[in-house]
Amino acid sequence: MKIPSPIVIDPNAVFSRDLLGRTFGLSPATIGREVKAGRLVARRRCKSYWFLGSDILAWLRDGKVTPRNGDAATAPESR
Repeated sequence: MKIPSPIVIDPNAVFSRDLLGRTFGLSPATIGREVKAGRLVARRRCKSYWFLGSDILAWLRDGKVTPRNGDAATAPESR
């Protein structure tokens, strides 16, 4: 079984919607939903959507998962 290598995003990189989808395994609908919700910043030029590496990194960084109260699976052990 091949171990996947990590994805390295250059903050100055420019991604098309197709490349962003292929890089992260996202459908066009998912990318559109993230843009529409304001969670992912997109730029439109020449009838195409473009994504900067710095915005992709911010989108990933801002998607931090926090445990819900009472969720035993993610709550820290009590002592």
